[in-house]
Amino acid sequence: MASSQALAQAVFTNLSVLGRLDALEGIVVQAGYPAFFTALSSHRLLLEHEVTTMGEPRPTSLDAYFDGPTKIAVEVKFMEAEFGRCSRPSLQPDAANYARDYCDGSYSFQHGRETRCSLSDRGIRYWDFVPKVFSWSNAQDHLPCPLMGSYQLVRNILAACIDEEGSLDPDRGHALVIYDARNPAFHPDGVAELQWTSTMRSLRFPQLLRRISWQALAQHLANFDDLAWLTAALSAKYGIFPCPKARGGAEI
Repeated sequence: MASSQALAQAVFTNLSVLGRLDALEGIVVQAGYPAFFTALSSHRLLLEHEVTTMGEPRPTSLDAYFDGPTKIAVEVKFMEAEFGRCSRPSLQPDAANYARDYCDGSYSFQHGRETRCSLSDRGIRYWDFVPKVFSWSNAQDHLPCPLMGSYQLVRNILAACIDEEGSLDPDRGHALVIYDARNPAFHPDGVAELQWTSTMRSLRFPQLLRRISWQALAQHLANFDDLAWLTAALSAKYGIFPCPKARGGAEI
């Protein structure tokens, strides 16, 4: 009942199987950007999609990914207290990779490494692209490291705007967060809200990161008579009721 992945699959898989992904057309978030797409066109839905462009030993897995004329990397939140953080500062001394990979939470040369990031030292390419997308330089120390709290958001943004050849295209797509407006983490001064705000402020291309509440999405889906069963199920199982304006700093 608390699984955000199960919630995502329940909604998106049903829309896909029914041939109703077009119901996601026309949902508009802040600044007039579409949450998903203006028209479904040839978009196809991929669930638990792995991104292989960053050189990660364990590729980023997206809750949902729309592949088409634009790419939409969807991150689903429900009861989570925050966005995912970099794991290197939390490594314990008894971990097999502690000596090689531990980071003290700063972007600086540590433990004799040749790069400021232990992930970069292993060939993971986040910092190759971060300065092109964010206002964070990879040529100076940062304390704390700006990726420590924005890690999951940054990975999803890069998954949307970096192509298979490793080129940046800010018009290629965007990352979308779907969250529960009741979750205090997304209210003003909540941990997830602070992570969101910090990441947004540093983006060179603000259109790359968008969000919508589950309540606002349910409100949109309620416009379709054939999907009444779906919005009813969201209300009955998850307590997600259609709401035209979500709380806690939501865009819609």
